[in-house]
Amino acid sequence: MADNITHGLAAALLAQAGLRQRYGALATVALVVGSELPDLDWLFELGGPVSGFVNHRGMTHSLFGGAGLALLGAALLRSVWRSHPYWRVTWLVYLGVLLHIGMDYLTSYGTQLFLPFDAGRYTADAVFIVDFTYSALMITGLLLVRMVRRQCQVRYGRASLVWVALGASIWLAAPALVERPLALLAWQSAGLHVMVFAAVVGLMAWVCRQWKEHRAVVLGQIGVGMVVGYVALCVVNHSVAQYQMASALGPQSTSVRRLAALPVPGGGPWQWRAIAETDTVYLVSRVSVFSVTVTTPQSIAKGPDNSVIRAASRYRLVRVFWDFARFPVIDYHTQEAETVVRYTDLRFSGDGRNRSWFDLTVRLDQAGRVQAIEFLNRLFHPNHPEF
Repeated sequence: MADNITHGLAAALLAQAGLRQRYGALATVALVVGSELPDLDWLFELGGPVSGFVNHRGMTHSLFGGAGLALLGAALLRSVWRSHPYWRVTWLVYLGVLLHIGMDYLTSYGTQLFLPFDAGRYTADAVFIVDFTYSALMITGLLLVRMVRRQCQVRYGRASLVWVALGASIWLAAPALVERPLALLAWQSAGLHVMVFAAVVGLMAWVCRQWKEHRAVVLGQIGVGMVVGYVALCVVNHSVAQYQMASALGPQSTSVRRLAALPVPGGGPWQWRAIAETDTVYLVSRVSVFSVTVTTPQSIAKGPDNSVIRAASRYRLVRVFWDFARFPVIDYHTQEAETVVRYTDLRFSGDGRNRSWFDLTVRLDQAGRVQAIEFLNRLFHPNHPEF
């Protein structure tokens, strides 16, 4: 679920690696337009929040549906760039669409790549939704390309010193300004990234001080190469984290049906949350690839299976949750005059107790009738059209 800004940055950087120099401004515009088109699935939200949720990362994010989007986008752009043949505009737009689909595939949310022939959700689990390094590589590459094209290396070199100082200030001041551990990690990581990548810009401004505009393509190609290299590192370390988790489980691994390693906020390619699924429980550990450590697995029960759970599963919203969840956990308890069944997905709820946007809670009365369902931070009653 990479954000739209990152999708646009990736498309713009890819254009600067030689396509813009060959096809002009059309390449940049076509790639950026194509990289944003798949998220037109937000239009499904006009039919309600559940409709938007069910169709997100669906047909518009499939290889087949993406081709249709490319044909549509190319038809619109062709009305402006008539000097280029329609087939060229189409493949440039489709390249942007494929870039978007590929970036979304890297995250843990899941993408229905092969609709309408296969409704399965596919994911590489390689990159977290928001990754500072991932985005910073793109921003730095585009800044360096612009620097050489505008012939302002000296100005960029001076500005980089200011940004290095700003990043260092954020990194040093964060412990005194922020108390919560995750917030502190985010601020320190942001400060470190600003400092490091500003230093890179300053260094490259000195190295490229004699470069002319036509050589900007080299920096675009280096930028694309760095992004691809970072993704490759994440993919490799994802496999390493899975292997380390399997080794740490030892004899327990014989009862494991499925093993996944998920990226964590601020962990980059080095920190992962491994989940091993057995018939009755999930074994969850924190894996560090760099220092080769695996925490003692935490056992999280999948939850009960009784008549109340089976009755709740007949409702459409619960079926929607089950179709989406990869590691579902059920919490069942009775409070006062109602029974509460809470469904969570370990991809988003940590140890199963943390709240997330994707949780679903069913509230039943003493007679077992569903009174309300909480889902997507909304409350649905039996008379709701999406219930």
